[in-house]
Amino acid sequence: MKNFLLAKAAYYMYLERDEGTETNLLSYIKERIIAEKEAIEKLVEITHEEIDLDKIIELFNVEEVYKSSKKMTMVNDFISGVLVTPKGVIVKEETTINEVVKYYITALNTRNAVIIKDINYNEASVKNLILLIFHEAMKKFEVDEKLIQLLPNEGIDESEVYNFEENRNNYVYLEDKKYIGEKNEGCIVLEGNIDDVREKINIEGIANGAIIYTSNKDKAYKFLNRVNAKNVFVNAGIVNAKEAEVSEWVINKNVIYPMPQKLKS
Repeated sequence: MKNFLLAKAAYYMYLERDEGTETNLLSYIKERIIAEKEAIEKLVEITHEEIDLDKIIELFNVEEVYKSSKKMTMVNDFISGVLVTPKGVIVKEETTINEVVKYYITALNTRNAVIIKDINYNEASVKNLILLIFHEAMKKFEVDEKLIQLLPNEGIDESEVYNFEENRNNYVYLEDKKYIGEKNEGCIVLEGNIDDVREKINIEGIANGAIIYTSNKDKAYKFLNRVNAKNVFVNAGIVNAKEAEVSEWVINKNVIYPMPQKLKS
C-alpha cells in the first residue's frame, strides 16, 4: 500500500508542474542516456540482458499528450470540447528492457505515475540503471522519483490500487449550492472537501459523468483535471453527457466549463 500512496502523492505533485515540464525533462533524460551509453553497454556485457539502446533512444521521440484539447467551441459563455488528461497510478507487469523503458517515458509524457512489477527483478539490472538516470533527472526538475517505480513482482497488491474500469455512475458535487442549475436526475450527490470527493469518484473507476457546481475557478479546474470521468462539467447538467474514448494511459474527456471571467479566483 505504501508504494501506491507514494506514487499517488507524486502523481498529484507532477500535475502541478508547469506546462512543458514533461517535454524538457524527457529531452534531458535522452541526453543523459546518450552520455551514459558506454556505462550501459558495459553493464549489458555483465548481465547479458537483451537491449537495443538505439531503439530505446528512439522511444523518446513522442508527441506531447498532456492536457491537449480538441474541437473546443464557445456557446453562451461556456467552453466545450475534449480535454486529454491522465488516469493516475497505473500498474504494469513487464520484464523486457525496451518495454519497461517505454513505460518510464510514457508515464512522464502523459503525466501519469507508473508502478512496474518485474518478475525477473534484479537491483543490478540495466533497467534499474536506466531508472537511476531517470530519477536523477527527475530530481533536477523537482519531480518526485516515486512517480516511476520498478518493483519485484510481489512488491504491490493490485487490489490496493485504483481500478480503471468504466462505469455508468454520474456524480454531482455541490461545492457551492448557489450555482445549482439544471436538474440532474439519477446522479449521486456529493458534498464536502474537493479532495475527498475526487477520491470517492476515482476509487470506483472511470465514471460516466461528474459535475461540479462552484464559483471558484481553481476548484473548477482542479475538478476538470483530476476527476476520472468521461464527461466532466462545471455548472452544466448531465444532459450534455456523451460517449468518450478511454485509452491505456489517458481519458479523452468531454468537458464543459464557463468562460474564465465567469468564475472567481
